[in-house]
Amino acid sequence: KGGGDDDKKKKKKKKKKQAPPRKVFVALKVKRLSAVDNIAETFRMRFHIYFNWLPTESDYKSYYKAKSLTDEKNPQLLMDWEPKWYPHLEFQNMIEQHTKEWELYPDEGNFRIQHFSDFAKNKGEEIPENQFDCEKAVFLRAKLECEMTFAEELELQSFPFDCQDLSCIIHERTTGGVRCVFLPELRKPSFASVDPRYSVIDEWDLETAIIEFGDADPGASRSKSSYAMIVLRLKMKRRWKVFFANIVFLMACISLLALTAFSLDKDDLGDRLNLLITLILTAVAFSYVVFDSLPNVPYLTFMDKYILGNYGFLVGLMIISAFMRQDWYGENWDLIIFWIALSWLFVYNVAFGIYGRILRRDEALKLAYSSDDVEKEVNLSRPGLRFDYTKRLRAGINGRLLSFIGYTHATDHMSAEQKADIAKKQETLDILYKGATTRHGYDASEIPISPAALDALAKK
Repeated sequence: KGGGDDDKKKKKKKKKKQAPPRKVFVALKVKRLSAVDNIAETFRMRFHIYFNWLPTESDYKSYYKAKSLTDEKNPQLLMDWEPKWYPHLEFQNMIEQHTKEWELYPDEGNFRIQHFSDFAKNKGEEIPENQFDCEKAVFLRAKLECEMTFAEELELQSFPFDCQDLSCIIHERTTGGVRCVFLPELRKPSFASVDPRYSVIDEWDLETAIIEFGDADPGASRSKSSYAMIVLRLKMKRRWKVFFANIVFLMACISLLALTAFSLDKDDLGDRLNLLITLILTAVAFSYVVFDSLPNVPYLTFMDKYILGNYGFLVGLMIISAFMRQDWYGENWDLIIFWIALSWLFVYNVAFGIYGRILRRDEALKLAYSSDDVEKEVNLSRPGLRFDYTKRLRAGINGRLLSFIGYTHATDHMSAEQKADIAKKQETLDILYKGATTRHGYDASEIPISPAALDALAKK
């Protein structure tokens, strides 16, 4: 009988319906964007978010009870009132919080109940009986004021022709079984705005922005839970002309000045070499100014490639000049090399100009990227680390420490070559793990093996 009762209880649990999610209507305004830091890869943003949702019956009654009891003896009763549920937000890429507070309305508190006559309804429109009518409903409304510094890794391969996403990723993290979905506020067609008047973004143009509502990827959570999510992506395009004039033009001038070395003949070889080495050192010193304005990245940017090409040109002229006093090197050779160098310099700069134009066109495609596109392009191409409690070893003095080796985990968006590299790394870690466990010599029976391993043993 006991077994039968347990089965019935399980069936009842399965039949229990999950409560529908609460619809939270959102309006957003970005007031200021500033401190876009290329080196620290951060930016600062000031914004506010309005949240509107239908109150429960208990919230409605408790609000008006608090309002009716608020008087001179209890002036704070309504000001301190809070609904049983309201959005609890987690800013995923925030690294410093300057301001985050629910706005306090005089005589009403942080949360207030309001009537809207224009919510999902045009003026004078008659709503059928079987549809939602905002005039027969009330909304809980709250405003969150924020100013925060966010982290944003910049993709600088195409610098200075790059386009960047400055993103703010918000998850709703309420526990206790209450789920919600975010939707745009329906009072006006324009539910969000970005005000550039007080923004300090001299190096950038704000081309457009994307706001996304949805659920976070459940695969990224151990519990496979999904959270309501708001993502704001400001699509920025760098103003490249200043960099082109201050870097590319000056580097081209240095390379062009190197051609004046051909006016010096064999008798002035020392002066010719001094001129070239001086130009090389000038180019190196100049490049440090460029590198100081960018973070340390493990790849070459467009500007790096251009500067390195000019280094190669200057070094090549210096090596050729070192052979001037050889018997086979005559004036004709010097003239031929001069015209070759001049032609190469012209072709090189034209080619890089075309290359820059192609990069600029390709970078513009990022202005329409969604969050999933960005994740696929940037973040998910990196392996994550996972720790397996069956891959354990004793370390430290007399094996007093129980340690675990993190294994790289390939993502679905990786190429076959990247997955092969991760497999090789995993083989190396397996060898390290086996060697370490043998060296420390601990008893693996001290810790239970994984459920998967137990199932495999049971099958045997």
